[in-house]
Amino acid sequence: MHAAGVPRALVSGTSDDNTLALLKAGGPGLVVPFLRPYGGDVHAGNWFRHPDALPYLKARWRPDRYAGIGEFNLHQVNSADSETVRAVARMTAETNRLLHVHADSQVIEAIFAHTPDARILWAHAGMADPPEVIARTLAAHENLWAEI
Repeated sequence: MHAAGVPRALVSGTSDDNTLALLKAGGPGLVVPFLRPYGGDVHAGNWFRHPDALPYLKARWRPDRYAGIGEFNLHQVNSADSETVRAVARMTAETNRLLHVHADSQVIEAIFAHTPDARILWAHAGMADPPEVIARTLAAHENLWAEI
């Protein structure tokens, strides 16, 4: 990656062991690791309600190792209010780490409603929100950034 001019890469893998292998292989500063909730029966469509997701994240979460939790998908606004999403938002907020969330602006707003001190990296600037909605949402939250 250095030869290609890439100074750092945000990495989250399924499984997390792949992320940790890249972290080890990449050397200091190259890989910025995120803990992803997916693996086995836990996937993008169910992680926020799957009974294994939160115990898995709690067991592996180390704020000294990970820059955040994600990338994860939330396709409906009510999924942002699940016990798992609330707990993950608290875990990252309490340790000044990021949530890497692939969702629309309504989901982003729902997370900030229950965890106002969350720090969110908005994956791909959402799902299908128009630019004016993205701009308005970003302007409303100082702890919200977007990547595209």
